Amino acid sequence: LVGYCQMTLKYEMLFGLPVVKDKINPKKYNKKEIIKDIEYNYKISKQRGDTFFGKWHDSYECVDKKFKKVKTESLVDIYIEKFKNFSLNFLHIKQDHSIRVEIINYTCNRDDAYMQVHNHPGADFALIHYLQVPKNAAPIEFKNQNDFSYYFRYLRPDLFKLTKERNPVNSWMFNYYPMTPAEDSILIFPSIMLHQVPYSKVLTKNSRISVVANVTIRKVN
Repeated sequence: LVGYCQMTLKYEMLFGLPVVKDKINPKKYNKKEIIKDIEYNYKISKQRGDTFFGKWHDSYECVDKKFKKVKTESLVDIYIEKFKNFSLNFLHIKQDHSIRVEIINYTCNRDDAYMQVHNHPGADFALIHYLQVPKNAAPIEFKNQNDFSYYFRYLRPDLFKLTKERNPVNSWMFNYYPMTPAEDSILIFPSIMLHQVPYSKVLTKNSRISVVANVTIRKVN
């Protein structure tokens, strides 16, 4: 991984943890085919996967053969290239290392859906790739895992009311911090970060579709 390109990723610090943003060129993979197959599965059932995650259509650990297998393999190499840049120029890992990307899920929803608070403890980082984002789609919300976030607004009410919640610099004061995803963007964040998609009843013409991957970085012996 030595000599890879200079750092081009953008990031924001939420609660002292980094959320990195980048873009994926939609011409470099079979985007239309992936969206078509996911929409086909969504028409079969708006609720797919473990109900523990909420009212949602996803592919997590679902082996029902009535659903099409979505061909996301072409995305793995693209994600690995993004992580080469990330590991060298953001994490500053200069030793030989390997990057393992595992696509674990896709998600699809329109109105009347939500996803419960969760994290990805089996990996180092989580990656979310937004293939399709309609106008007024639900944001992703990151949960502040500092204990004081539950009562800071009551402890220091004047400061809390005077602070702009949307400014990531001040995110440590708030229990949740929302981010509105952009189509063809990716978010990379530590797998321990709790996140959710809040309940939304906004009617959208198209589905909000994302691909979710776990990423593990290992030292090469």
